[in-house]
Amino acid sequence: MRNRTSRRLWLATAVFVSLIRMASPFELPDPHLHHETDKQDRNDIAAVRYLGTVDCFWYPESQDVLLQTLQADPREPVRYAAAQALFDQFQRGRKPLKPLNGKREFPDRFILTQIATVGTFHEPLSTEQLSEMYAERKMERELKKYPERGDVQCGCSAGNAIPVLGWVANGKDEFDCFNEPSERVRRVANETLALLKPEVDLFLAQQAQTPMPEPTPDSPMPMPQRFQAQGLDNIPTFAPGGSILQQTNIILGRADTANRFNFFDNMGAVPRSRVFGAYQFAKSQNNAVIGSADLGSLFDNLSTASGQAAFISFTGYGSGMSEQPLITPNGSAASAEQLRDLFTIENSGTGRTEDFLLFPDSNLYRFGFEYALTPDFSFAVQGQYVAPIDASEQPADFSNPLIQLKHVLYRDDLTVFSGVLGISPEIRHRTGAIQEKTSRLNPGILFWRQSANDDRWLLQGGTGFSIPTGEDQITTWDYGLSVGRFIYRHESLMTGEPTNKFLLGIIPQFEVLGKEIVGSNVVRGAFGLSSSAPHTAPGTFSPVDVSETIFLPQDPPSSFNQAVFVYEEPRHVVDLTVGTSFIFSRQRSVNMGLSFPVTGGSARALEFLTSFSAGF
Repeated sequence: MRNRTSRRLWLATAVFVSLIRMASPFELPDPHLHHETDKQDRNDIAAVRYLGTVDCFWYPESQDVLLQTLQADPREPVRYAAAQALFDQFQRGRKPLKPLNGKREFPDRFILTQIATVGTFHEPLSTEQLSEMYAERKMERELKKYPERGDVQCGCSAGNAIPVLGWVANGKDEFDCFNEPSERVRRVANETLALLKPEVDLFLAQQAQTPMPEPTPDSPMPMPQRFQAQGLDNIPTFAPGGSILQQTNIILGRADTANRFNFFDNMGAVPRSRVFGAYQFAKSQNNAVIGSADLGSLFDNLSTASGQAAFISFTGYGSGMSEQPLITPNGSAASAEQLRDLFTIENSGTGRTEDFLLFPDSNLYRFGFEYALTPDFSFAVQGQYVAPIDASEQPADFSNPLIQLKHVLYRDDLTVFSGVLGISPEIRHRTGAIQEKTSRLNPGILFWRQSANDDRWLLQGGTGFSIPTGEDQITTWDYGLSVGRFIYRHESLMTGEPTNKFLLGIIPQFEVLGKEIVGSNVVRGAFGLSSSAPHTAPGTFSPVDVSETIFLPQDPPSSFNQAVFVYEEPRHVVDLTVGTSFIFSRQRSVNMGLSFPVTGGSARALEFLTSFSAGF
């Protein structure tokens, strides 16, 4: 009894505040009020939002106040709050208009059902069928959760609301201008009418059978009859799974020869069925392989004839013994290069010379597909082929593939959050290819966000870890953030209706992409390189201790105890990517951009990238 009295008191207060505001003289709205900076406006919006939480089955007067506010309040933010409150009221007790919105259950039994259906070679359920199953499930849960609420159990009457909503959503005056100037208010009103589709059809049938009486001074026209059926013949449909706009989210990305946690590469937050590919040209690709400090000390002696002679004596390379070529220590650059090559070919582990250390220009080719089993769950496979094009001893080769599972965690009209788990299994690589020799796990989070105030602005990105399964490998934390804005957008991207238009959208984008090393950033033995200290030429021995140990000629007590080459990945990498996405009909898009480093630990000097995606 106390709870019901308290709720009636709150209701009476909210109704009183709303009626007082509506009774005041109308004035032209201040454009600054759209930003809800005025304290009185914020209080009124809070009161309107409270009315949206009231049980309109037991308190139908709350709906009347919201309808009057929606129709007559001069302030756009207040009318928008009223439209949203009405939608919330009518949503209770009815199947949700957007059953895929909201948080997800775990485990999601409908995803498991779909996997079982596909796994037994049966035709998968359509998005419409799955959406109906989600809607029924959500309605069942609401009925069990709120047994005391009349609106949840029985719904709210919509007889008075339908004509007002039609007038607001699509009604026009004699000058063919919308009665409601705000696009977002009209959008929410249309969504409410779509939710009330069965009641709208019944209302139109009754209106067709009952002619509207002429008003008289003594008998003013009631509100439902005054608006009658205006604007009810143009209610849009709302496709399950979100708008096409959500299904075209793409991040431009950057080059990554390791093909790690690539949410950058055609990996948007919304699951989609599509094929995709990309071409990237990387200028001065940094393979992060460096010569050890001992190697530099050993080669310091090769600029003079005496230094070359000492090198030959201490290492055996160039001595002419045991099938070694005989090199005359004359101090020339040619002799020095020959000696360096003999030493590194034997001790690198890959049969490569110092040309292996060059930063080559490289072509990267990426390709893959993503298949959405449901609007909430997909799996994707991505491959990459890296082809150095300079005079480098690095062979072209495939990177480890990426297999990725994606599951939506939360979705609404403006936001999508998805969890992903990528698996990169190690495959066989060519000798000397700059490709990782370890499998990886790549867990992470992706998101997509559309601005509530200006829906042309898009914010998307994600973050995750790349965790090796092998020992002494590198763990990274990766992140990306993209900001884009439509400079052209066809209306079909918002409505989802078919169109013959070829170009549907143009989105310039600016992206920040980063990588941080967790733990050590040095790997010995990477890419097939030797992890052991070098030895003297076969069949020769050190003059210091008659062993195969190499000692530095300038400091004979010091032995060469490091690997010849080590992999030292840049620890702090931040890149910027700028470019443009072009969205075409039939779920196709083409993306082009430039990427460049902003930190000292750069992965390349400059990169041109282009990619495409085609839905199916």
